[in-house]
Amino acid sequence: MSCDMDVSNAPRGVWLVKVPKYISSRWNKVQNSEVGRLKITKSSGGKPPDVVFTLNESLLKSTADADGKQSIPKDHKFAISTISSQSLAVFSHSPDKLAIEGRVIQKAECRPVANDANYLMLKKHCMLQASKPVRLVKQLDHVVNSYKPVSDHKNNIEFEQLKKAEGKKSREEIGRAHV
Repeated sequence: MSCDMDVSNAPRGVWLVKVPKYISSRWNKVQNSEVGRLKITKSSGGKPPDVVFTLNESLLKSTADADGKQSIPKDHKFAISTISSQSLAVFSHSPDKLAIEGRVIQKAECRPVANDANYLMLKKHCMLQASKPVRLVKQLDHVVNSYKPVSDHKNNIEFEQLKKAEGKKSREEIGRAHV
């Protein structure tokens, strides 16, 4: 298998962002659409910038509950860390080529804004779902026909009785057997 590698974007700097599962599952459902906006505010004193990610309204409306309430938080904050000791790159592939999309210059973790009511409701719902037992005990009010395992089947018993009825077979002498 021979595959060409596109390295035209190799010097481009990209961010590696870890997002919660509830966001990534919504992103997988949306095709070629804006999922949100980033607001980057530079901070002074050598601190990393404050980054706030706001989800798109159409994404929030598509995930609304039956009551019409938003089930996921709208605003998220990025916790940024540097990766000076690591050298990471982002690759993409298609059937005919492999490409380097860039090298990772920042690493971030997307977290909901503190004390967000939607996030607390989401986590409460997840905890309730996790605490429910997978299998439930059910009381039966009628007899259920079930086939129980048998230690010795009918045909095996018949074969054993046939062997006992015939008795032991004696071995013929060598001279009589070859005649």
